[in-house]
Amino acid sequence: MNKSTQKSRKVAPGIRCRGGGKYELNVSAGYDGAGKHIRKYTTFTAPEGISEVKADKLAIEAFTEFSKKAKGNKAFGENMRFNQLCEIYFSEYATNKLKKVTAEHYKSNVKNHIAPVFGNKKLKDIATSDVSAFLTGLDCKPLTANKIKIVFHSILKYAVSQKYIASNPCSGAIWKENTEREYDEIENVLSLQQAQKLMELLYEYSAFNTIIKLLLLTGMRSGECLGLRWSSIDFDSKTIFIDKTLSYAENAWFLSTPKTARSTRTISIDDTAISILKKHQEEQNKQKDIVGAAWQLPDMVFTSCTGIGTTEAC
Repeated sequence: MNKSTQKSRKVAPGIRCRGGGKYELNVSAGYDGAGKHIRKYTTFTAPEGISEVKADKLAIEAFTEFSKKAKGNKAFGENMRFNQLCEIYFSEYATNKLKKVTAEHYKSNVKNHIAPVFGNKKLKDIATSDVSAFLTGLDCKPLTANKIKIVFHSILKYAVSQKYIASNPCSGAIWKENTEREYDEIENVLSLQQAQKLMELLYEYSAFNTIIKLLLLTGMRSGECLGLRWSSIDFDSKTIFIDKTLSYAENAWFLSTPKTARSTRTISIDDTAISILKKHQEEQNKQKDIVGAAWQLPDMVFTSCTGIGTTEAC
């Protein structure tokens, strides 16, 4: 390794090579009583005559040891405020562990429900009784309250994993449970007669009518239907392979994997569904001939009138 010509470069989070075989190491050591982020710094110098790869490896090992000492000697990050925890959670955990859509939903729940109550609270001041009072006092349906609890619990569980707090105050908290569900809430489905009537009303062709009819005939989620590709449809075996869903996050539409692993599946379709799809394919091909080379999504079943997106149908 030529130490005299080596430029400053980032080796890994918290590790920067400053040249000459010298490395700067910095570790997060929590927050002080004023909520200020505490960082610990040190340096490491690699031995002479070793390769850059070997030097980087030794620097990473030195960083690991320094990190253990810095975190082992600090008090719990109980003085961190919940808003500060959320910033770290969404930048470090959510970007690596959550799907974009899930992260967006979590952010929405934090912004609209959790942060207004707990945002400025220090972690050490959040008790299980506070969480219970918050969840049972929410003016929303029990299902929504449970979703908010899941988000709250996930963020505080992350705080425990990072040793900012010793235990999760969300564990053991109570929330609204749907103990007296109304009949109308349970039976939120179409009857066979209603479904047949709807199919009759959709007799004229349009991309929108095609989508509704496919949803009725297959039971697909709307995002799965809008994310369909022609290559996933096998007319001969009368099947559709579902492995994509149309999602929206960060002000953009994109294809992602389905909601759960079990949602990736192959479903059977009948002759009615095949007829509907072939009619749609025929009409789409006419539109492709008009648009020509500007049609950008030839494999998508549902696109805009010009084939450039799936946010509108013609």
